[in-house]
Amino acid sequence: MNVEDLAKALVRVPSITDSPHEAEPLRVIRKELDRYHIIYRLMGASPKQNLVATIGRGNPVIMLNSHVDVVDAEPKMFLPQIREGKIYGRGAVDAKGPLSAMIRAFLHFANEPVNGSIILCCVCDEENAGKYGSNILAQHHIVGDFQIIGEPTSLNVVIAQKGFLRLRLRVKGKEAHAAFPKLGDNAIEQMSAIVHRLTHVSFGFPHPLLSAQSISFGTIHGGNKINIVAGWCELGVDIRYLPGQKPADVIKHIRRVAGNVCDIKIADIGQPFETPSSSLLVQSACKITKSPAVGVNYSTDARFFADHDCIVLGPGSPDMAHTSDEYIELSELRRAEQIYQKLISDLLRPKR
Repeated sequence: MNVEDLAKALVRVPSITDSPHEAEPLRVIRKELDRYHIIYRLMGASPKQNLVATIGRGNPVIMLNSHVDVVDAEPKMFLPQIREGKIYGRGAVDAKGPLSAMIRAFLHFANEPVNGSIILCCVCDEENAGKYGSNILAQHHIVGDFQIIGEPTSLNVVIAQKGFLRLRLRVKGKEAHAAFPKLGDNAIEQMSAIVHRLTHVSFGFPHPLLSAQSISFGTIHGGNKINIVAGWCELGVDIRYLPGQKPADVIKHIRRVAGNVCDIKIADIGQPFETPSSSLLVQSACKITKSPAVGVNYSTDARFFADHDCIVLGPGSPDMAHTSDEYIELSELRRAEQIYQKLISDLLRPKR
């Protein structure tokens, strides 16, 4: 299949994350690999399953990594349509389009001698937390000298992203009858004061490619009954922090602002990543795409490979991800296939 037909075939599979169908796109991919007699292995148990295929052997090792799972959508979004030079459908841009371009670039080298190794990783669980996807690969030391993560970046070369720190803040108050609120200690009022202080918090340092650190309040729960002074309150906080910052230092700062009455627990954490602009991978990618090196505020599976040279690069606008009219330009999809192919060739070229 060409890249357009492959993208449509993958979009047709309703591989919603955490659904029984999450790993079903791997059947489509396996058929393509079988046509080229490429050996692959499956990791994990369906539906949380990943596919890893390799061409060549030895160093350098290039990893191509993108995900098969998508966010929920109406059934009609899994019927891909082509209109005005675009493929519409759930996953067209995030990330079955980028994945299709990666697969086609990978298959280009199936019958050619290569000076190194190319690893294709089609992973699950990215839209959830990556615990059963790229995290599994990293735990099994499936990494390359160069990592290319396929996500929509408008073919800009992403070399830095923020990390995330998700916290649960809890305060304890004292219950009392709502008719006599002064006899109690309202935990919701305590938390309200903490939210106000955290809204104006400033921490860290500037970054040349990323905006300042951010804090967002996502959930709040408290009290047991409307006519009882709230004896407890819990707040869910999402903090996006910068490369070079340590989560322990961020938590220490939050604790200092929130005060000793607040209990803080980590709900989830994802580290940032930053690859130096002097990296061979970055220089090669910027040369081939004729695009600048940029940073993004959102998180990708690049965080699992933060200790290695890594970029995020793919066709399509990130603004289209998770939207009701998700689409990808066919011309950009085809260009991405050529860019991945040229980048692989450039990185595998014998050292002079």
